[in-house]
Amino acid sequence: VGNIDEGYLLSPGDELRITVFGNNALSTQSKIDLNGNIVFPDLGVFQAAGNSLKSLKSRLKIFLGKFYNGLVSNPQNAFLDISLTQIRPVTVNVLGEALTPGPHLVNGLATVLNAIYAAGGIKTSGSLRKIILYRNNKAVKEFDLYDYITAGNIDSDVRLMSGDIIFIPPRLNSITLKGNVKNTAIYELKNDETISDLVGYSGGLMPD
Repeated sequence: VGNIDEGYLLSPGDELRITVFGNNALSTQSKIDLNGNIVFPDLGVFQAAGNSLKSLKSRLKIFLGKFYNGLVSNPQNAFLDISLTQIRPVTVNVLGEALTPGPHLVNGLATVLNAIYAAGGIKTSGSLRKIILYRNNKAVKEFDLYDYITAGNIDSDVRLMSGDIIFIPPRLNSITLKGNVKNTAIYELKNDETISDLVGYSGGLMPD
C-alpha cells in the first residue's frame, strides 16, 4: 500500500503482515477484527486497534518477546517487521455544493481533498474558502482551498475517519478580475480581504 507514516491509527479492517526474523522466525498475515484484535493461532490475541503503527511495533515486540526471546534479549538476535498490506475503507459524506453530493467510499488514508475529488469536485456555485469538516456532530476544521490552489499548501489537510461529514457551502461572493494580471478569473474573497489580496491571488500584476 506504499509508504505509511508511523502515526497512522489502526482500526478494524486494516490488514497487517507481521514477520519475526533472525534466530527465531514467524510470518503471519492478519486482518484486525471487529473487536480490534489480531489473532496469532498458537500465541493468543493481541489488541491492535487504536494503536498507531509506531506504538503497535513497540507493544507487539513486548508481546511477541514472551515467545521469541531474541526480540528482547541483549544483544537482540531476532527482529520484528510490520507492514500494512490492506487499508480499511471509510465512508464519508460530502454535502452541499459538490458535483455528486452524498456518501463516498474512500480508503483509510484519504484526506478532505481526496474526498472532494471523489465527489467530483465543487460546483461553480460552491465556496472554495470555507469548507467545513464535521466529526461526531462537531465542526473540527475549516478549510480554505485558496491556500492549496494559489500556494500549493496542503499542510492543513486532515485524514478522514468513517462517518465524517464535509460540507461545502455556497460561494461567499463572486468578483471578476480582468486586465493586466497573471490570472484573470472570477475570485471569492472573505469579508476581511481587500483588493490587494485579490491581486495576490491572481499571481500579481503583469510587468507592464
